Amino acid sequence: MRFTRSTVVFVAIALGLSGAALLLGQRSPDGDDAGSQSLFEFEEADVQRVAINLGDPAMDEQTLAFERSDGGWRMLQPQVGPADDGAVVYLLNLLVTEESGKQLIVSPDEAADFGFESPLAEIDVTLTDDETRQLVLGNYDFNNQFVYALVDPGSESTPASDAPPENTPDEITIHLVSTTFDGAVHRPIAEWQQAVPSSQSSPESAVEPLPAEESTAPEAPAN
Repeated sequence: MRFTRSTVVFVAIALGLSGAALLLGQRSPDGDDAGSQSLFEFEEADVQRVAINLGDPAMDEQTLAFERSDGGWRMLQPQVGPADDGAVVYLLNLLVTEESGKQLIVSPDEAADFGFESPLAEIDVTLTDDETRQLVLGNYDFNNQFVYALVDPGSESTPASDAPPENTPDEITIHLVSTTFDGAVHRPIAEWQQAVPSSQSSPESAVEPLPAEESTAPEAPAN
């Protein structure tokens, strides 16, 4: 079958448009697609302590702290006692498994526009070798599909006034992470604590009153 010159031109244009559409479809409308990469390289077993500073002023308790103890987790703040291992491990697994392929590169002056002056939460992790890592959760994105986040922002923050000006970062990397992080940290205090079995909550409740017809009180003597 022979093709006319115009047919060949149309086919070439169609193929070019298809390739362009494919490339555009692979890029995120929210930011650059940097490929699948983990936010952090440590493992859940490497974490010794974790602290959560909640940015919501309406919360009664804004800071929670936990420490690994005897194979489980113990709450240090706002109360001291056994923690719910599932709640703590769930958050740590999010930190370990979350991948950020979507990123925004902004100037330090623009960072406040993403909610980092009053963040949803700051999650500080201390590893067994005393290395510290941090994840800061900012605002939701415009369509509420992701949360803006900073990974170890201390390495990108504006230096102190006595630091040389050339050390000021020219740009900041903002990651778009799952909204699951918000629910993982904003939960009632009771859900962070180890549940006490109902059989142990009140010993007195296990004592049942004696039925009236089985009363052991002595009968009055007959006249």
